[in-house]
Amino acid sequence: MKPEVAKRRIESFEKRFGKAHLYLAYHAAFPLSLTPDLLYRLWANFQRDIHGQVRGIPWIAVSDLLLSSLCDEVGHELYEMDLAVRNVLLSRLKEDEKFGQLRIYELSDFLLEYVRQQLLSDDPDIRDFAQVQQWTALAYVQPSEAARELALAFSKLDDKNAAELVRMASLTETFAEPLAEFQPLLIYARGMGNFARGKLEVAKAELGKVLDERNQIKIAAVNLPIPEQIKVNQKKRKFTTKSIISVQKSIGAVVGIIFFVTVSSGRSFYKWVTPCPTGQQKLKGVFCVPGIVQQNNITNNISQGDRTLFPTIRNPYRDQGIKAFHEKNYQQAVNFFAQAVQYDRNDPEVLIYYNNALARQKDSPFTIAVVVPIGSQQNIAIEILRGVALSQNQFNSDSGFNGQLLEIAIADDGNDTQQAKQVAQQLLDDRSVLAVIGHYSSEATGAAIYEYQKAAEPLAIISPTSSSSQLQGETFFRTTPSVIKEGEQLAEYIRNQLGLTKVVIFYNLDKAYSDNLREEFTKKFEKLGGQSSIIDLAGMKQDVNRKLNESVSINQVQAVLLFPEQQFTRTALGIAKAKAESNNPRVRSLKLLGSSTLYDHTTLKEGGNAIEGLVLTIPWFREAPESKNFAQQAEQQWGGQISWRTATSYDATQALIQALSSNPSRATVLQRLQQVNLSPQETSGNTIQFTPQGEIQMEPVLIKVEGGRFKILQSN
Repeated sequence: MKPEVAKRRIESFEKRFGKAHLYLAYHAAFPLSLTPDLLYRLWANFQRDIHGQVRGIPWIAVSDLLLSSLCDEVGHELYEMDLAVRNVLLSRLKEDEKFGQLRIYELSDFLLEYVRQQLLSDDPDIRDFAQVQQWTALAYVQPSEAARELALAFSKLDDKNAAELVRMASLTETFAEPLAEFQPLLIYARGMGNFARGKLEVAKAELGKVLDERNQIKIAAVNLPIPEQIKVNQKKRKFTTKSIISVQKSIGAVVGIIFFVTVSSGRSFYKWVTPCPTGQQKLKGVFCVPGIVQQNNITNNISQGDRTLFPTIRNPYRDQGIKAFHEKNYQQAVNFFAQAVQYDRNDPEVLIYYNNALARQKDSPFTIAVVVPIGSQQNIAIEILRGVALSQNQFNSDSGFNGQLLEIAIADDGNDTQQAKQVAQQLLDDRSVLAVIGHYSSEATGAAIYEYQKAAEPLAIISPTSSSSQLQGETFFRTTPSVIKEGEQLAEYIRNQLGLTKVVIFYNLDKAYSDNLREEFTKKFEKLGGQSSIIDLAGMKQDVNRKLNESVSINQVQAVLLFPEQQFTRTALGIAKAKAESNNPRVRSLKLLGSSTLYDHTTLKEGGNAIEGLVLTIPWFREAPESKNFAQQAEQQWGGQISWRTATSYDATQALIQALSSNPSRATVLQRLQQVNLSPQETSGNTIQFTPQGEIQMEPVLIKVEGGRFKILQSN
């Protein structure tokens, strides 16, 4: 559809239904596809603009929009807008001062949360729908991350799979506007799409625009494969009539079993309409792979190698390893998982499954569990698993303990308190589990501690990430500093080194981490003679400028502190941007400080110049003198820089390994944890010893954003 036609349709829609209906259409344009449920939730969640003003969108607007000329029904209760319509509506949303880029961030958060559980659905079509929506959410607010994920997806495709190449090429094209700065990716996608359709010369011409002298393309640090037939410097190969007919037949066969959902020029994502063979399941709604099909219950969230907990990550060798592991053919599983590790060196799940298969071969393995938030925070889950996998791999490579190797059970609690309790109970019921690493957030960990502690045979739990000082228990340990240390460190830095006395804290009320950090900071800051005012991030509805102006004019604050929960980090970045862009010079001059939840590459990318000078307190930093050796070791393993969560998770696993013994039990592990004494050479850089309360003596590190990167400011 041409842009002029799209604009006429939108004008007609507004004329017929009014401005309120148009506001809903703005928001409905963000997801790539719509269902009645998704659109209703958009209507319910976005009744107000970013200034808190109610826009009066009637409920009937949901059905009016779906049945209008702005939407096409492409399946049962599945609707889409033409790409030209979406682009116009989204452009107007961003240009409208009532919504702007801030609303794009909010829509992204909403959509990521909406598809969180759907990504783990047993229904491949639902999973496929969710994956595409997830990429959509990332494309508009984290384009570099979306480009990286799309590049990774391309890198793992078989160039003989014409159907999947066409699908990925068409899908990438729908993100052309938000990914405009990643032209090499868009060109590569077009080239591979033409290759899949048998247009080899066109494909070669496209890829020639971005190939380097070594016939390679690297996008977002991902090397993308080039089929031999279309490498630019290859001698011209002869393609016989027979081979061309073969390609055309394969594409014809694909068309026979696929239906395309039209977005632009008749192309978008698709789903298979034929079932997989017995004993296989669909991955990403497209691939039929070996897998264990079970009813949807909590046991599906726990795996030692009999299923993947990352269904959106493509790895054919992993899938074969899973099948062999389930059949108890551990030697074959070892071989397949070893190939899976080579296929994707960045994926800790396959390294853990490789070591688990080795441990099963040896018989009588030690088993510990790690609980991570895959369903809600997949990237964070991977960061944690990298630390666990690295420690396990080292232990098993050194022949373990008297020949016994370590097995890791991976569990997903979705960072949900109820699910955390269910996972905890499942782990308690598994008599082989000796201890637990986890959970991620202080709230999820708090919910689980009670379960582990009240059991007839209590389980030791070491959290590498939960820092709330309110977490306590006879079986609880942690390898990250508590918020007491984080809060005190910030208070002393602000008061003693910056010489400031008044601050405003943006935080999340009644959230275990954020509220607790605010409390501990305030205690110390007031003892040092400081004063603080507080603003709840969840309740402010982005009325940022007024809050900042009131803070400097009424409360005379000199610094802004950002203590967001993980899901509110974009809101916090919005505050930083509002400060930087303020017309009030007093607001612009405010110092900016924050918590470890803002330590992320997306903070640097999205924050840009607005966060220059931002000071954060974090548990561990790769450039601290004591951390460099481990950071280099981990970088060699994973092919890139690691986060503090990887370091503290490594420490937690190392502590549990030292607590093992001949014929261990849950009781002996718990007892020996209290005597753990790890040197800096055995950890991520700090001595690990636990106090009677399960705390470590490690001090957090202050870092600062300088020149668009994190640099160490102070190490205690």
